Amino acid sequence: MITHDKIQALETLEEAARRKARENFLAFILYTKKNYEVNWHHRLICKYLERFISGDIKRLMIFTPPQHGKEIADSQPIITTNG
Repeated sequence: MITHDKIQALETLEEAARRKARENFLAFILYTKKNYEVNWHHRLICKYLERFISGDIKRLMIFTPPQHGKEIADSQPIITTNG
């Protein structure tokens, strides 16, 4: 049986996941696409994209072979400065 406390705990976890997704690009990807399989190069790409977004890096080019997760489908939500 689901109690009020369990529901409240799940809502708290959901809010924490949402908050983390607003602050971290990889967390955002995992929040919007639950079954995304993260590999080491995805973490590295996200790290450099965050540095680019913050202005630490002025120019960024990413080169990886096809099928390595750099393309986002047109139906995939993307993070913007508006949230």
